[in-house]
Amino acid sequence: MKQAARISLSITLVCVFLLSGIFGLSMFSTAASAPLSSAATTQTWTSFTYNYNNSRYNANSLVTASNVKTLKLDWHVDTGQVNTGQPIVSNGAVYFGDWGGYAYSVNLTNGKTIWKDDMSIMIQAKLGHPYKAQISSTFLAQGGVIYGGMSPYGPVGITFALNQKTGALIWADNLSASPFSSSTPSVWGSPIYYNGLIYIGTAAYNESNSKQHGFVFALNANTGALAWKFEAAKAGFIGGAGVWSSIVVDPALNAVYFGTANSYAPAKQTPYSEGIISLNAMTGALNWVFLAHNPSQGDLDIGETPNLFTVNIGGTVYQAVSAGSKDGYEYVVNRMNGALLEKIEVSTGSGHSGVIGLAGFVYNSANNPEVYIPGENAAGHTSEIRAYLPATNKFAWTHVDPESVVGSVTVIPGAILYPDNGGYITALNSATGAQLYRAHFTGEARGGITVVGNMVLFTTSDGCYALILG
Repeated sequence: MKQAARISLSITLVCVFLLSGIFGLSMFSTAASAPLSSAATTQTWTSFTYNYNNSRYNANSLVTASNVKTLKLDWHVDTGQVNTGQPIVSNGAVYFGDWGGYAYSVNLTNGKTIWKDDMSIMIQAKLGHPYKAQISSTFLAQGGVIYGGMSPYGPVGITFALNQKTGALIWADNLSASPFSSSTPSVWGSPIYYNGLIYIGTAAYNESNSKQHGFVFALNANTGALAWKFEAAKAGFIGGAGVWSSIVVDPALNAVYFGTANSYAPAKQTPYSEGIISLNAMTGALNWVFLAHNPSQGDLDIGETPNLFTVNIGGTVYQAVSAGSKDGYEYVVNRMNGALLEKIEVSTGSGHSGVIGLAGFVYNSANNPEVYIPGENAAGHTSEIRAYLPATNKFAWTHVDPESVVGSVTVIPGAILYPDNGGYITALNSATGAQLYRAHFTGEARGGITVVGNMVLFTTSDGCYALILG
C-alpha cells in the first residue's frame, strides 16, 4: 500500500487512539493473577494502561530526561497497513496489530517476525461465516496469552486470546448471540485483566448507526465465556453511550471505571451517556454514575481512559478518578461516590477536539499527583500539553504543539513522551515543560508510546518503530 493511501485511511479513523491482550494457555500460571502494576521491570509493558490506575509511568525506564535526546532509530517493521494501537512488550517480544487484521509478534532486539496471524482467516474458521478483521487497539499480555479486540467498523466486535509463543487461537468471543446484528457495537478499546476476567468496552463503528449501544463486557479469561455485561444505553433509547476508552481497575474497592460517549438522541439522554461510571468488578452492578452533561450537549464524549489517584484537596484526602471530555474539560470525581471534586478547561472543545488523548501521571509527593493531559483545540487543530495539579486545580505549565495530539502521554523519570498526527515523537521536561527531544517519522502517530529498558516503541500509519538510546 502506498504511503499516501495509508495516511488517507488513517485520517478517517475515529477515536482509534483511545483503544488500547495476551493469552495462550488454557490455564493461568500463578503470575497471571498478580496485578499489572507488578509488571514494572525494565523490559516489560504488558497493557495499554501499564498498570491498573493508568499512570502510564515507567519508573524503571533507562530512558530519562537526561538522555532522551540521544534516541535513534533501531528498527522499523513496515506492515503495509495503518497501525494505531500501542506496542506491548513481554518476554523479549513486541506485540501489536494493524488495520489489515494482522496480529504480530516480533523480536524486541531486531524486529524480526516471530509469528504473524491473519485474524480474518482465523476468526472466519472459528465462527463459521465470513469475517474481515480490523485491529485498531492495543493488546494485553499476561500469563502466556495475548488478548485483543478488533473490528471497529463491524460487522461485529470480537475479543480473542492467542498463545503468546505460537500465535495459535485459544478462544474468540463475538460479544453477541447474533453475529451480524445491526445493534452489535464494535471494539475500539483495549482489554484489561483482573481476578480471572477480561474487561473490554464497545461502541458504534460510527454514529450513523443510531441503533448501536455501548457496553462493557467481562469475559472469563480462560474460555472467553460471558461473566456479565453492562449496557450503557438501555432499551427504550435509540442508542449511543459508547465506551471508546479502556477500563481501569481499583482492586482495593473491587471496582472498574470507564467513560461513555454521547446519546444518539440528545432529547432522550440515556442514564449513562457522557459520564464516568463505576461498576462492581465481579458482578457488573452499578456503583455510581457521574454525568458531565445532563441533558446531552451533542458529540461531547468522555473518551479518555480514566486515571486513578489519591489527592489532598483543601486538607481532605480523596480517592479520585479523572477523565477528559471532548468539551475540553478534565473532570475529577470522588472514586467512592461519583461526586464531582473539580474540573478544569484543558483546551477549547467541540465534537472533534477537546480532551481525546490519554493522560499519564506521577506523584510530586504523597497525595499530590501531577497529571499530563493532551488537549486538542477546536480551531486550527493545534494542541496543548498541560501539567495539571489536582491538589490546587491549576496548571504547572503548558506546552503548545503545532500538530493534533490524540495519542497517549507516557511518563518516564524526569520527562514525558507523546506522539502526534504529524508523525512527530516529542519529549518534554516534566518539571518545566521544556522540549527535550522531537523527531519526525513517516505517517501519523496516533497511539501510545511504550518505554522498556533503553528502548522506545510506537506505531504510525507506516508500521512499528523502535528507538534506542545512542
